Amino acid sequence: MFMGEFVNLLSHLAKDANFRTVVRLPKTNMQDGTAEEYVLRFFAFHDRYKQFDHSVKDFLNDYCEANSRTAKAETRVALFSQTFRYLAAAFPEGLKSRKGTTAVNLYEGISVGAALALKQNPQLDVPNSLDWVRSDAMRAVTTGATNNRSRVTGRIELCRDHFLSGS
Repeated sequence: MFMGEFVNLLSHLAKDANFRTVVRLPKTNMQDGTAEEYVLRFFAFHDRYKQFDHSVKDFLNDYCEANSRTAKAETRVALFSQTFRYLAAAFPEGLKSRKGTTAVNLYEGISVGAALALKQNPQLDVPNSLDWVRSDAMRAVTTGATNNRSRVTGRIELCRDHFLSGS
């Protein structure tokens, strides 16, 4: 476990109201570090998704270690706040699977894809339809053997492109 400003920032952002609107976890997971891990995944995949290799644990640990001494709080809070404000408008009932919780692979694609889209167009409209979230194309990159670079890149860029197209 890493300590310091960055980890403190993850804990702070895991309590964000818009994040909690979007991310639906069982109550026990909201208090066992899972929410903080979702925040960490957002930043790690946002910053390095093209370098992801295979091991999520190593990827997240390496990212956390590299950032443990420098929170870059102002920049990260701005990115996180903009993204989750947008996502809370797009998913006011939460980003949920059939089980009623937020699947981590779907979360990675949607959250990072939205952040990348907002970088290209900060005035991005909330999509008219979110049918693509349950599409075969999305299912192909969020189910099965999903922890490889092509699936990670595929889901993030698929989501980015859908947000940019407004469909």
